[in-house]
Amino acid sequence: PPAAPEVEDPRVAWRQKNNEQLLKRDKDEADAKKAAAEKAMEHLTQFAAEREKRMSVRKKANRDAEIKSPEAGVPDGATWHKVHGLINWNQDKIHTKDLSRFKACINTCKVMDVPVKTR
Repeated sequence: PPAAPEVEDPRVAWRQKNNEQLLKRDKDEADAKKAAAEKAMEHLTQFAAEREKRMSVRKKANRDAEIKSPEAGVPDGATWHKVHGLINWNQDKIHTKDLSRFKACINTCKVMDVPVKTR
């Protein structure tokens, strides 16, 4: 009798094709993860640079304000009126943090005339 032609099992072909698809998917996911990590690192670097720039501008403005106003330092026994006068009470939007407790503390010190001690 003639030999029966060997027929490849369709499950073997499917498994081979599926393995190839899974390897391709794994490679695509790894590439996407790497791209996302690079994008995140770039964003963090940009954020840090912008933050450093904002902080240096603010520090320079503070230093310039101190130079222009020699009375900015609070001497011993001074009242809190000078400190109270140095605060801009109308600009709440320039800070990202809530300063209401700080301002309340300054007001309390002004009202109670708490003595200031320096070294």
